[in-house]
Amino acid sequence: MKSIIINLICLIISSLALYNPHIALQQTIKYPSIKVTYVIDDYSYIPTNIMYPSSKPESWKQFDELTDNQGNMLVTFGGFLIESGNKKVLMDLGLGTEKVNFPGFGMVSGKGYLDSLKNLGINPEDITDVFYTHLHMDHCGWTSIEKNGKRVLTFPNAEHWVAEEEWNYWTKIDFPTLQKNIINPLKGKIKFIKDGQEIAPNLNAYLAPGHTPGMAILKLKLENKILWFTSDIFHSIMQFTQRDWYSVFDIDAKTAEVTRQKFLPEFLENNAYIANAHFSNYVYGKIIKEKEELKWIPCIKKECSLIKEDHEINKEDL
Repeated sequence: MKSIIINLICLIISSLALYNPHIALQQTIKYPSIKVTYVIDDYSYIPTNIMYPSSKPESWKQFDELTDNQGNMLVTFGGFLIESGNKKVLMDLGLGTEKVNFPGFGMVSGKGYLDSLKNLGINPEDITDVFYTHLHMDHCGWTSIEKNGKRVLTFPNAEHWVAEEEWNYWTKIDFPTLQKNIINPLKGKIKFIKDGQEIAPNLNAYLAPGHTPGMAILKLKLENKILWFTSDIFHSIMQFTQRDWYSVFDIDAKTAEVTRQKFLPEFLENNAYIANAHFSNYVYGKIIKEKEELKWIPCIKKECSLIKEDHEINKEDL
């Protein structure tokens, strides 16, 4: 009885502290033939007024739990390892080790991506596919590493996938770090995805433009459930209620909002869950509609099975 009470107290504390911003757990979802794991790279505190130019300081008062006392929100960086059949797919590659200056944010770089994979028993040579949702540096930073004075692909045996619209856009951008570390190592080796294309068993890619011209997201079928990897359709859970707050990194904010509205009905399906590498604390969860408002119900366990018991505890259930 005593152990049950202790466990209950721990769960209540976990629920009450649900959105205090901390770097996300390396959470895993396991099914008989599929395993999905969050691959952590690093994190950064980002000024809210710069991240969301259309937001107002007073509007952030309702999201105190997402920010620190200086008006910064925590954003994590990383990707997902999707193991399906004989495929080991990485969706997005974090920041990489090279320092990149984001105006208003300062210098950022990653450090933990390869260590996260190593902790999972995965070597770079094991990866069969790399899927880029888009080519912003915080999603493709570990594409290449320095070896014997040259940039070589970090995952040498993998097929590298991106939407053609995305590739064509960024190959023309004068951004030396992107060209040196990403574009040049991938030239002649990149493969282009089509809308709805299967990347691995039960894993399909869908175009989701707006944040960038050729951003794409992934849909994974898990028996009777669907897991959507939403990439930068959302940067934070507050975008579920503040859907007119565009990100400073959205290349086309209007198209990004159209894309959100297009996919939201699918994200809200009873059997649908989402995974997002930028969320703090918990990267897997469910969006529900409650009194015409959207609410984020995260999976709070390190190993998620995507059932009610994984998620936030309602006071009515206690």
